[in-house]
Amino acid sequence: MTGFESPEGAAVQTGIARLDSNGGALHRGCVTLLAGAPGMGKSTMAINMALSAREPQGAAAGYFTSFYENGDLLLRLFATVSGVEPSRSSLRGQGSAGFTELVKRWDLHLFPVGGLVLQHEAVAEGTQQALAHSPGLALVVVDPVHTNSASAQYGKEDRRRTLCGFQELAREHNVAVLLVTALDRSLLDGEGMKPGLGHLRRRGLDLELFDTVLLLHRPAHYTPRAPPQLAELVVHRIASGEQRLVTLQVKRDGLSFEG
Repeated sequence: MTGFESPEGAAVQTGIARLDSNGGALHRGCVTLLAGAPGMGKSTMAINMALSAREPQGAAAGYFTSFYENGDLLLRLFATVSGVEPSRSSLRGQGSAGFTELVKRWDLHLFPVGGLVLQHEAVAEGTQQALAHSPGLALVVVDPVHTNSASAQYGKEDRRRTLCGFQELAREHNVAVLLVTALDRSLLDGEGMKPGLGHLRRRGLDLELFDTVLLLHRPAHYTPRAPPQLAELVVHRIASGEQRLVTLQVKRDGLSFEG
């Protein structure tokens, strides 16, 4: 598709050529949601985007995560970037603190937080101050952001308030914000179990709170004949209603996407 409408704000590089062309996927001042079923590679894609967002030289990215959920993946990705296998036992033994010096080498600010309050911590006043002192910040990633309103601890109004907080964060700091969430497989239906905007609405999400929605799918997880490295990413522009399909390949090491 040509002439694909982009949100206002300069594009932030994702490191995936096919995704960065034709308007890009991440934009300063905008909030993007990356969603898909478990095991599709959402966290892998998000971390790679955070590392790629450091271009041009001098830019930085912030990554909010539950360390014990994504710690091993972070170790593997940092080893790939640096070309040196870090001491898994020593870093894991130190917990999240073991990453501090490592991540600084790539201008990636790691904010290890946890549990259901993860998103509240990401928009808290102290965090805002930390982000304000991160020179050249281009992208803030929150992985995972909880979108399930069924929890008694985190209701619909709390979720909306937090998502509005992400909008304020994006605009106030002029950064791209990427939120990562998993869709329960029980929610998916239809041909090949492909995720759609309807699945997000069934979750009770107000899509107008996002500028862009990225839906990641790997057909081989549901269709045995599909190429195992094939990945499909549907880019939805919420305001204009436009969408485009970006076909990607998962590299053999399983740690990045190309296309």
